[in-house]
Amino acid sequence: MKILALGAHPDDIEIFMFGTMAAYATQGAELIFAIATDGAKGGKSDPAALARVRREEAAAAAGLLGATPHFLDFPDGALIADAALIAALKALIGDLQPDLAITHAPNDYHGALLPPAPAIRPVTVSTRTVT
Repeated sequence: MKILALGAHPDDIEIFMFGTMAAYATQGAELIFAIATDGAKGGKSDPAALARVRREEAAAAAGLLGATPHFLDFPDGALIADAALIAALKALIGDLQPDLAITHAPNDYHGALLPPAPAIRPVTVSTRTVT
């Protein structure tokens, strides 16, 4: 089974989905971690340096489970479920053909986490049958 975990920011997969992904890893699933933004606005330090560190940390976390990381590099703080995000997700899902895609809840309390949920639905509907 091939599973795609999609997080809005570096560290979202670890915070919200890592336990689930670890369980799938123990079952032999192929894991893919996709991070939508560069994470540059996740702190008060230099944005470019912070983006590099967060990317390295996300790649290291993916490596703990043998997951392949994919970075979409949308600007942090500006992620919306627009045509660009939908096109990027459609290309990613079309290329990878996961059996299951997991992302944030569509009603998450943190507004910055919302875009992946509404963006992934039209993509999954257009790329395969959703049950």
